[in-house]
Amino acid sequence: MPATGNETLQQEFAQNILQLTQQMQSALIASVATDETHGKQKRYTNIAKVTATKKQQRHATTPNTPATLSNVWTTQEMWEAQDWIDRFDDARSILGNLTSELNISFVSALNRVIDAVALRSLGGPVTTGETGGSTVSIAAAQQIAVSSRKYDPKQGTGDVALTVYKLQQAAEKIGGAGGTFDGVYQVALPWSQLMSLASDTRFASWLYNQNRPVGSGSFRGQWMNYVFNTYEDSMKSTANYTLDSSADELVYVYAREAVKLDFAERLFTRVIEDKDHSFDTDVYASTMVGGARRDLSKVIQIACDPTGLLL
Repeated sequence: MPATGNETLQQEFAQNILQLTQQMQSALIASVATDETHGKQKRYTNIAKVTATKKQQRHATTPNTPATLSNVWTTQEMWEAQDWIDRFDDARSILGNLTSELNISFVSALNRVIDAVALRSLGGPVTTGETGGSTVSIAAAQQIAVSSRKYDPKQGTGDVALTVYKLQQAAEKIGGAGGTFDGVYQVALPWSQLMSLASDTRFASWLYNQNRPVGSGSFRGQWMNYVFNTYEDSMKSTANYTLDSSADELVYVYAREAVKLDFAERLFTRVIEDKDHSFDTDVYASTMVGGARRDLSKVIQIACDPTGLLL
């Protein structure tokens, strides 16, 4: 029986569709380098530093100063989401586009997958070697301990959350490896560590001054050379290398070009009528992506106390 005008009006408020709280867009994709690939794996060649030699005499034999080459690989994996919309559900959502909203929810899920791949590329093992047969973990020299208080004039002891001083250490490590750094430092961190950093007076003075981020309704922006990229709490896990074995939260400071995400397929979506399931609407979305650290010296991992302790 067709719905009457009064029935439609009575149902309008109840049938509006709401996307429940979730991270819709990729939080990290703009902070890393991206490319396309047509294969299961993609190899990148890196050239190490070369040391020049001083010429000792006229007509001396030309010295050999070979450049060491190394390889890193990205490996693409497919991630997908799918569900059917029952025809009764579709009928009950007369004033809302259930198909479109479900598709948006699936794309949001895939955007969070992209963030998870980026985080695993930042902190996880990197596939290396001529044929991709080896792996290398993040080096101890690229890590900052949870109790580190270097550059803090108050010093103190014990574990501490993310501080301005830890960010300074990260910049020192990246700059020390290359001499100079042309660009901004990307920071990937959970909201808990951004709020801890906001309790640091040197950072807070930037947040709360006139025409600063809080005044414009945002915590995003650039402070000194740092751009902050926050992600939702569902990303916190040892599998994503955002928590260590002690449950400390891991923050990453890195150069954009140091991390590469390759897409074999950015986004594939289909909405079709499925004859094998009572002709219900089949909604499907997928992506194929892989990532790796290209320049190991330009990614710094900072362990941070999850309680937000700054003293």
